[in-house]
Amino acid sequence: NRLSGEIPSSFSSLKALSYLDLGWNNLNGPIPASFGNLTKVTKLFLNSNNFTGQIPSSLSNLKDLNVIDLSYNKFEGSIPMSLGNLTKITDIMLQYNNFTGYIPSSLSHLKDLNLVDFSHNKFEGSIPVSFGNLTKVTTIMLQYNNFTSHIPSSLSNLKDLTFIDFSHNNFGGFGGKISFLTNLTKLIEVDLSYNQLTSQMCEFQPNNSLQYLRVENNRLYGSIPNSISNLVNLIEINLSSNDLSGIVELDKSTNLAELETLDVSNNSRLLGIKSNSNYTFPNLQKLNLSSCNITEFPNFLKSSKLLKKLDLSNNRISSQIPEWTFEVLENLLFLDLHANLLQGNLLAVPSTMQVFVMSNNRLSGEIPSMICNARKGDRAYQPKTQAKKKLMPRGLILCYGLMCALRYCWK
Repeated sequence: NRLSGEIPSSFSSLKALSYLDLGWNNLNGPIPASFGNLTKVTKLFLNSNNFTGQIPSSLSNLKDLNVIDLSYNKFEGSIPMSLGNLTKITDIMLQYNNFTGYIPSSLSHLKDLNLVDFSHNKFEGSIPVSFGNLTKVTTIMLQYNNFTSHIPSSLSNLKDLTFIDFSHNNFGGFGGKISFLTNLTKLIEVDLSYNQLTSQMCEFQPNNSLQYLRVENNRLYGSIPNSISNLVNLIEINLSSNDLSGIVELDKSTNLAELETLDVSNNSRLLGIKSNSNYTFPNLQKLNLSSCNITEFPNFLKSSKLLKKLDLSNNRISSQIPEWTFEVLENLLFLDLHANLLQGNLLAVPSTMQVFVMSNNRLSGEIPSMICNARKGDRAYQPKTQAKKKLMPRGLILCYGLMCALRYCWK
């Protein structure tokens, strides 16, 4: 709707009101303190408006409240301790506001709590250890805040937890492993990226539901555990920009058949990839192994026919580009092989390629005249500088939309 202005204080006279939804309007001003008189309200939706001010402590009078949604407003201040008295609350949504301060430990009294979304605010401090008592919680969203300190191991008590997003904060290390994840087998999505976690990777139990695991841009160290093969439902895993070491072992005992995105890039202490010739990623679409000390093209690429993006840059691959590359990887749109030790001739690139980066290698020979497998009769862009026209292969001219970097790649 297009309701505007402030909420009239007369609302507080609706003593029998049980459901109030004023979401998606242009309302502004504070929540009237008199809202505390609406003692029979069970669901309160004030989301997506321009409300300001703080959460009035009088809301603690709404003893039957089970859903409160104040998201997408301009609220500020801290969460009142008295909110912990609303013991029937199942869903509390405060995302996209300007809330500050700490999460009050009193929220651990909300035993029926199912969903917590405090994302995109300015909260600070740590997650209360007592959050481990919220055993019915399935979703905790705390991303884009200023949280610090450790993530409490007590969260391992939340056996029904399915979604966690703690990304883009300043959470610190665990002093051991990310232990709280190990026994949470109902988790579907975990995002701990862009923090300061200093820890080893945890082990993963069989019968795990995890589909998305993002822990990039932290300080994780040690090897990638073999138990990652238990994550048979995994669709995306991003371990990039950490301090992981050892060899990434992919063998026939690993069963990640659903995997679409794998990113282990920018782990300079990794010693490469070891893959069994029988191993496959049939659904893989994005693969980033940049800066992983790889010395050869992984065997499993031959079976990754759905691959669209491949980044093997900044490694130590010294062979020729395999002849099968563009025959098998016919859906490839992005290929980055720069900063390797590649030798031999440059292969003709499919006309569907959008990004092709080969700079800083040891290639030899000429640029193929049909570098993009251009079809005869296709319209070509004519260079304005006639003196350079002979140096531009016709195939390259016909690569519409192709970003192509070839500098410093010849002997």
